Amino acid sequence: MAEVSLEGALNIGKEYLENLGVANGKINYFFNKELFEDGFIQSLTDAGVINANKSSKTTAKTTHIHITGPSRFIFYTEEELKTAGGLEDDRISVKLLNANIAHLLFLGKQREMIDFHFTDEVQLLSSHTVKKVSSRGQQVQLSKKSLDGQDFIRFRSGLYADDLLVFLKYKDSQEGYLVLGIPAIKIEHIISPLPGRKLSQVEATSIGAYSVNQDRDREISSLVDLSKATSIRLDRSMRHQKLVRIVAKKLNDLGYKIFEGLIDCLATKVNSEVLIFEMKTLDGTASDEMHQVRDALGQLLYYEFLQIGQFESANKLKIACFESGISDKHRELFVRNGCYVIWLDSTGEIRGETEILKLLGLY
Repeated sequence: MAEVSLEGALNIGKEYLENLGVANGKINYFFNKELFEDGFIQSLTDAGVINANKSSKTTAKTTHIHITGPSRFIFYTEEELKTAGGLEDDRISVKLLNANIAHLLFLGKQREMIDFHFTDEVQLLSSHTVKKVSSRGQQVQLSKKSLDGQDFIRFRSGLYADDLLVFLKYKDSQEGYLVLGIPAIKIEHIISPLPGRKLSQVEATSIGAYSVNQDRDREISSLVDLSKATSIRLDRSMRHQKLVRIVAKKLNDLGYKIFEGLIDCLATKVNSEVLIFEMKTLDGTASDEMHQVRDALGQLLYYEFLQIGQFESANKLKIACFESGISDKHRELFVRNGCYVIWLDSTGEIRGETEILKLLGLY
């Protein structure tokens, strides 16, 4: 199943690279929307991975990548699909990221949380593969080992069934395509970035542009319905970003300097504790609130000691911020663990207990 969406392909690629610890500047450079004209995301099946990586239960014999549906038009025009059947393999240029290949090969068959640290400079690698029309234009076949570039062969050797394949088509036809493989594990479980990395000071209007959005629905990791999962991811990512920026703008207006990194938002000003924020959206269900509360609490307790860079020795206040109010019991859970809770009301104003509102200067 594939999802044709330039915006979706760019966003999921950015989130993955951010979790790999790639600097925001690099991500912005590689995934500049102005460079591309189209893109798609496809979940791989056993029929689309090399023989050595197929699951033991499969009977699939093919190894080329099958592209069907609207994604075909990223490789051929409608007219070409009608007339190009049976032609020889056509070579296409692809760009790959060395960090992505290294991560896929590091994981091997394991699709679970394993710490991975890429210390080399992140670079684009120029390689190539081939495309071909089959099934009377209903399918485009990609890749043939005897014709693929060495880096593309290495790339495919790290891909397994259920992994996501991301293709972005450059506007410059000479550049070809930027290709990314994302392992089928929860995005937030890809990596624990190196401790000690400095946080970056940002403006309230730009914070969260490429942040690591830990605020994700549980069904996204299943990748069963890629179209639905992509839609959910984009919607919650946008709401998460909006929540971060609302709070950051309020803090900016109160004289705080704003920083981001793995943490959603960190705020400082003279003669004040460092404020650590974890932002969470809510879908209105009790189960989602439970998951989001658990995640937020765990992340705040973790961030208090790690992932705060240059602010490690400062006195800190831990604050969970929700898109709307949560239950009294959950608020009590945060208080018992030394954390504060704030939330937005229906008008977009920040609400919370008097103590934390006074500490923030909002009371």
